[in-house]
Amino acid sequence: MGLVIFVSVIIASLLLFGILNYFNVFSISKAFPKQLGWLPKQAQKVNIVPVSGLTGICKPYPQSYGKTNCQKAVEIALADTKGEVKNVSLGPLQLDPALKKAFQDQNLMIPNQQVWFVDIKLTKPYTILNGKVVKFLQIQIPVDGSRAIYRKPIDL
Repeated sequence: MGLVIFVSVIIASLLLFGILNYFNVFSISKAFPKQLGWLPKQAQKVNIVPVSGLTGICKPYPQSYGKTNCQKAVEIALADTKGEVKNVSLGPLQLDPALKKAFQDQNLMIPNQQVWFVDIKLTKPYTILNGKVVKFLQIQIPVDGSRAIYRKPIDL
């Protein structure tokens, strides 16, 4: 009986942690900066200021795709991650292999949606657990207007 209660408390705690993490309740510290940035999180409400001077980067995408166009995706990415936009493209969502495996292990449907890929050279690079310095992040922003933002370290 005690084991059942113990396991129930652990599961409830993990569930609570997951929910709080999804809603960005935990702040990111220097000891644990965005290492799990590839996990989907609800975007924080930020004041998005229109970005001038980036019209050339969105030139290949003059039409709107869904609720979020190229310019809006760049503005959201720069509000989330400080740096310089190096590239913008459009394609299907690309999840980290570990996250994709977790979806498959739990028999969950992997999201199938179009996203904007905004590649950003970080203003302040950071080091992840394996000692690798992350200088570039790819921010994936769904075109359907949903609030999920996926972050993934990349090499450019």
